[in-house]
Amino acid sequence: MAAHRPNRPQGLGYRTRSAGAPGARDASPVRPDRPLASEQSVLEVLAPGVLSTIQDGGRPNAAHLGVPPCGACDSWSFAIANLLMGNPADAPVLEITLAGPELLVRETCTIALTGSDLGATSVGEGRPLTPGIAHTLWAGSTVRFERAASADGPDGARAYLALAGGIDVPRVLGSASTCLVGGFGGIDGRALQPGDVLVPARLGDLSAAGRAWRPANRLGLVNASPIRVVPGPHLETVGMAALSALVAGDWRVQTESDRMAVRLCRSTANRSCCLPITRRSAAIPSSP
Repeated sequence: MAAHRPNRPQGLGYRTRSAGAPGARDASPVRPDRPLASEQSVLEVLAPGVLSTIQDGGRPNAAHLGVPPCGACDSWSFAIANLLMGNPADAPVLEITLAGPELLVRETCTIALTGSDLGATSVGEGRPLTPGIAHTLWAGSTVRFERAASADGPDGARAYLALAGGIDVPRVLGSASTCLVGGFGGIDGRALQPGDVLVPARLGDLSAAGRAWRPANRLGLVNASPIRVVPGPHLETVGMAALSALVAGDWRVQTESDRMAVRLCRSTANRSCCLPITRRSAAIPSSP
């Protein structure tokens, strides 16, 4: 091995020096490939909202390990949020469900909000934070979401908050997404709690404020989205009447719904088409 040293004509040895305290070295970042915008928190969680989690593109390649894909439920709004910030396409964002958190701005930063309009406001200024636009948040101000999503709302149940530079959280199995059923990813595998802090993963484009995504580019999204029904293996057993009963009438979303599934109910459910589940047959969760 020694024959391949570029300085092989020189002998190995050491330099003598006088005793004394070691000299100070030049300061350098601990992670030079991901310089933090600040050592302080940028956004501090005062109130968490109904369900606020860190999400990115998910883990689509971990199903063979029994790990659900996770990731942003609304991939379109997730992509626009990072686009407005100039972040990498898969940068982690904050996914806000139904009602938003209350956030204290500890350091001036730039954010983008997309998805459902939950009435985000910069309280100190009385300034509305309109979805689809990048906004500057000034240190000391508070962000509050003044209204909750509803069945009559125009944009759905979820909003996305992207921070310039992304959000600094560990990646597990190639993703920063929170897996609630597994208890990993995001911030300790859970939803936001009071006292949590959101820090940018790298220096972001703080000059992005004012950058906008025009609503006309929303690909014709409408308030009422169809839920498609695919015939299953038991259709011949229960008959077409059961399928007709399934799609007829109104269904209500139950409070037991979560990121894995939306549980529906109605008072006139037809139980004549119910079948027992075959022993040892089970459904594999698709997303937590």
